[in-house]
Amino acid sequence: MSHIKMERITKQFPGVVALNDVTVEFERGTITALCGENGAGKSTLGKVLAGIYDHKSYDGAIYVDGKQVQFRNTLDAEKEKIVLVHQELNLIPDLTVEENVFLGDFPVKMGHVDYETMTRRTLEIFEELDIHIDPKETVRNLSTSLQQMVEITKAIAREPEVVIFDES
Repeated sequence: MSHIKMERITKQFPGVVALNDVTVEFERGTITALCGENGAGKSTLGKVLAGIYDHKSYDGAIYVDGKQVQFRNTLDAEKEKIVLVHQELNLIPDLTVEENVFLGDFPVKMGHVDYETMTRRTLEIFEELDIHIDPKETVRNLSTSLQQMVEITKAIAREPEVVIFDES
């Protein structure tokens, strides 16, 4: 049985059919690349799987380990361990690297943000990915390529089983 199955997905925008009856399966432990021309629907398919588009906005079904799921948003997809690394940077420039990595999911200790845990966990992920950035650095001071590494770290911090890279 496939880990993820997207069955008969059709997604339309005003005047454009972005996905037309697409069925695709992804096996656990594999890397899959979707290749095609601009406008072929690759990003749209990834955004459907990552919960960016509410399940009511497209036709078809998504199955995770054989169970049908309906994502209303990215949090629903994250609960199924699916995250998307966006092509465009989605960082807050005036926050630190570690604050961006854990934005929306700060570790808390006695009612306050636990910066010690945040720094430690950021450094652990950086070590796993062989990234060399100071977690305390302000994001605006980083090059675009290092900011992309922060985006990837944000995704990994969610402990996903499926990571979707949208032309990253």
